[in-house]
Amino acid sequence: AERSEAIHVNQIGYVPEANLKYAYVYHWIGDGHGLKLDAYANRPFHLVDEITGNTVFTGQLKNRYDLQTGQDEAYNATESEKGYYGTDVWECDFSTFRTPGQYRVVVEGIGSSFPFALEEDVYRVPFQVTSRGLFHHRSGIERTTTHTSWTKPNDHRPGENGYKVYYTNWRYMDGNNAFEQLPANATTIEMPEAWGGWMDAGDFDRQNRHMVISNLLMWVYELVPNNFSDGELNLPESGNGIPDILDEAIWGIDLFRRMKGPTGGISGGIEATEHPRAGEASWSDGLDWYAYAEDPLGSFRYAASATQLAYVLEMAGFPDQSSVWLAEASAA
Repeated sequence: AERSEAIHVNQIGYVPEANLKYAYVYHWIGDGHGLKLDAYANRPFHLVDEITGNTVFTGQLKNRYDLQTGQDEAYNATESEKGYYGTDVWECDFSTFRTPGQYRVVVEGIGSSFPFALEEDVYRVPFQVTSRGLFHHRSGIERTTTHTSWTKPNDHRPGENGYKVYYTNWRYMDGNNAFEQLPANATTIEMPEAWGGWMDAGDFDRQNRHMVISNLLMWVYELVPNNFSDGELNLPESGNGIPDILDEAIWGIDLFRRMKGPTGGISGGIEATEHPRAGEASWSDGLDWYAYAEDPLGSFRYAASATQLAYVLEMAGFPDQSSVWLAEASAA
């Protein structure tokens, strides 16, 4: 069958044992109208083996969502979800099919989907790609050909290329215009260890709310610790025995271990006086940089993240490192 733009599948694929596996059939034609498929109700659809061409499963097309009535036949859609596609939505339910392989969904009279996989480890590559994306967003580190084809010089490392970070008395939790408040409340205290973390979207700041990324990585590890290993992400830390997913989580937290204020509270992060200037890369950035003051919110976020890190390092078999982070959490 010819491929149809109206048939939508998860092109990454599905875990064979997943309890819910659907393809969806819908198409917004482009003139404000949706493709009407009422005549295709209960029309057969098939799972076709991509290698052999054999049909391995057959089901019936069922209504998923009616644009006119807002009626969701499968789930209770919220008001914000209604009409999201601008058209009726139909579904192909092959949840009971669990044989690994490469397949297409074919709907009689409409066409076929892109090919997709049913594999136990089908999400390994997406995990590696997204995690490697975090590595490429690291600040304060040189990227070399040992770990990537997308190399860069070191950036935002105090003491290099005249780069400095000054402590301020302005707290991240107080909001307002940081570009104005940070320089206006700056001190002459330098923070030579204010480096690391992940650069933000489109600019180079690092804020304590970024630790939620570490939390997510650690939560995934907690769920299925045996699914992750040391060395699978080709990180600078690979080979230290700790699963790479936890090494990346540590990178996002460790910045704030070095970002303590006068009483030991945790800074809100690092920010410049404006957005990056056109044509300047992270390693050529010439803006003035400041550290937010320590504050309760940053300290609580760090304490929570350090506690979780202590827990997963204990799970991973590193009790000595676990105790270090638990002490950090307690001190914060």
